[in-house]
This record gives sequence, structure tokens and C-alpha cells, in this order.
Amino acid sequence: MTVGEYVIAILGIIVGGVGLWKFFEFLIARQDAKKAQKNEVLKRLDKIEDKLEKAERDSCRSQMIQLMTFFPDDRSELMRLSQHYFVDLHGNWYMTTLFRKHMKKHDMELPDWWPTTAQRTLGEIQR
Repeated sequence: MTVGEYVIAILGIIVGGVGLWKFFEFLIARQDAKKAQKNEVLKRLDKIEDKLEKAERDSCRSQMIQLMTFFPDDRSELMRLSQHYFVDLHGNWYMTTLFRKHMKKHDMELPDWWPTTAQRTLGEIQR
């Protein structure tokens, strides 16, 4: 092999290596772009999920208020709905107060699931 052939071989190796490096950079950049896009979609999904949970909580709260106002003797439906609201949806202190007042006003006993929920919702609560 002559010196010229060596130079051409070395240049070929360098060009090939650079080309291979650029190809890997392209693949890495594409992978990073996909990760960024995936992260953005996940953030949007989390926001949508939060909004849906809030909407469900609001709807359940409205149903409980309507039941307590217009159908105070429908205990089974109120218990089912309140358990879903307080236990599953982690309802707030405002409904806790209204619920306890309603229960007391209508001589109803607090349900078995209540103490755990009340402690979580209001902190230590006195019965």
C-alpha cells in the first residue's frame, strides 16, 4: 500500500466514524424528543385526571347536599354517597361539618367508616 492509499483509508475511517457518530446523535436526539413529548402528554393527562376528580367530587358534594335538603330520610343513598365522597374521593372539611350536623339533626349514627375519614379530614375530631 502506498502512502496515498493509507491517507485515503484513514480519511475513509474518519468520515465513516463521523457519519456513524452523527447517526447516533440523530437517534439520541430523536429518542430525547420522544421522551419530552411523552412527558408533556403525561403532564396533560395528569391535569385532565385532576380536573375529572374535582368534577366528580363537586358532583358528589352537590348530590349529597340535595339529598340532605330534599330527601333527608333517604339514609341508605346518603350513606352510600357520603362514603364514596369521604373515603374514595377524600372529601373536604366543609361537607364533613354539614354531614355531621345532618346526622345529628336526624338522630342518625355515624357510620363505621367515619372515624378514620374524620380524623384524616379534620384532624382529631370529637364525636
